[in-house]
Amino acid sequence: MLQALRHISSRPRGLQSCQYTTPSAQNSIYISNSTNPYFNLTFEDWLFRHKAAEEPLLLIYRDDPCIVVGRNQNPWKEINFRALRERPGVLFIRRRSGGGTVYHDLGNTNFSIHLPRTEFDRRVTAQIVLRAVR
Repeated sequence: MLQALRHISSRPRGLQSCQYTTPSAQNSIYISNSTNPYFNLTFEDWLFRHKAAEEPLLLIYRDDPCIVVGRNQNPWKEINFRALRERPGVLFIRRRSGGGTVYHDLGNTNFSIHLPRTEFDRRVTAQIVLRAVR
């Protein structure tokens, strides 16, 4: 299962040296090679629960077609289930974290940033993501 992950070291130019690995405290950027939304959202939750808040990290992933509902969302209000039934293969998944309802597919790249609230800066965070996807 961990073969589906690629880690990139926290070195600034580390994006060029990738290898398959087991997650460790030394890594700050994870790129999932899996498009399984169950795997990706479970791994995101695992990172959130097991990595120290002082160790910022970035997870980048793409999912097969699915609708992802946030922890506090009411799926009966958020999802058109009649339309969903007409699209076999589109999964409906609840994310353990907050946020709204979103549609994922292979045409968009998703990211999750974990860092202490006191360190969050929207511009700095956007630059981190931009550098990682380049």
